[in-house]
Amino acid sequence: MEFSITKWTIKKLYDTYKKGLINLSPPYQRNFIWSISDQQYLIDSIQKNHPIPNFFLLQKSGEFEMVDGQQRSRTIISYIDGQFPDLLNRKFDKKRDTDFLSYSFPVVIITDTKGAAIEKFYAVVNKTGVHLNKPEVRKADFYDTNYLKLVTEITQSRLFNKLKVFTDASLKRMNDIEFVAELVILVKDGHVDKKENMDQYFKKDLSEKQCADIKSKINLVLTKLNIVDQIYLLRNTRYKQKNDFYTLFDFILNSSIELDSLKYFYKILVLIGKDIKPTQDACEPLKEYARNCVTQSNSKAARENRISFFKNLFLNTGTKANQVQNEILQFYDLPKTSIVKVEKYISISVEKLSNKKPNIEFEL
Repeated sequence: MEFSITKWTIKKLYDTYKKGLINLSPPYQRNFIWSISDQQYLIDSIQKNHPIPNFFLLQKSGEFEMVDGQQRSRTIISYIDGQFPDLLNRKFDKKRDTDFLSYSFPVVIITDTKGAAIEKFYAVVNKTGVHLNKPEVRKADFYDTNYLKLVTEITQSRLFNKLKVFTDASLKRMNDIEFVAELVILVKDGHVDKKENMDQYFKKDLSEKQCADIKSKINLVLTKLNIVDQIYLLRNTRYKQKNDFYTLFDFILNSSIELDSLKYFYKILVLIGKDIKPTQDACEPLKEYARNCVTQSNSKAARENRISFFKNLFLNTGTKANQVQNEILQFYDLPKTSIVKVEKYISISVEKLSNKKPNIEFEL
């Protein structure tokens, strides 16, 4: 790799960007994640003439690609554009802040990678520190794979985003990418241990045919989730949490129940949701399910135990309530007659259960 080290002023960085000569968002880059506080502290450091880390730029025929320094660059540009104040609550002032514009910092200009992929260099640079989390490193390592393209397409889809199961902070760190990547594996191969398998799936990649098939199945589940979301907002339940969402998704994906049955079962999940906790000693099934959401929750065993709870609760094809259902009936002080038939399955009566949860109202 050939490179040279030079110095730029903030004015040069700003002017070069405004001329459209710096690409701050090459495909391997992570999202912008800095909070206002993070940005203000960088501005304060520059105002105090403190040193800041090197910027890495790849030169391409008179234009540049930001390899490392995106967060700092966007912060500096946004501050000059008046998008946030400094720590003293002052907006940028061109007349007052001449020293700010003349502040200089080291820039490493990469002119030849000699066959080495620049995205690999980006990943290596960031792996040595605490700058990137795992999803962000994977984006750099596997940005051109069908797998990542599929995952990104799903996370950006209207069906996924309408559910609003991720906070803005979580989205910035690409945790939605990581989670949807797990759902893709679930659709393709069922339950696996996340820790041991995630990177391997990125390396193996997917064919275009596999992507189309997986996308179709995921969209079908997301469509059903958006339907039940109209009954009671998913984001207001425990099932917005990744492990619960994963299990609900798993249940819908692998159960051949009718849509009306899913709506019925979803109401039960909402009604019992707040009683599912690891300290729930009064009801072992609820306690055990919660425990599998927090202890080794991404393991194959925990995932299988959680889906087993759903199946016992909803897919009882016998003639009477099973053990899990009986323990839940007992927990809510409901008689054993509080069961109904949903399709071919024995289920707990939503009406009777609702009487125990008068503060929960469903949309008609």
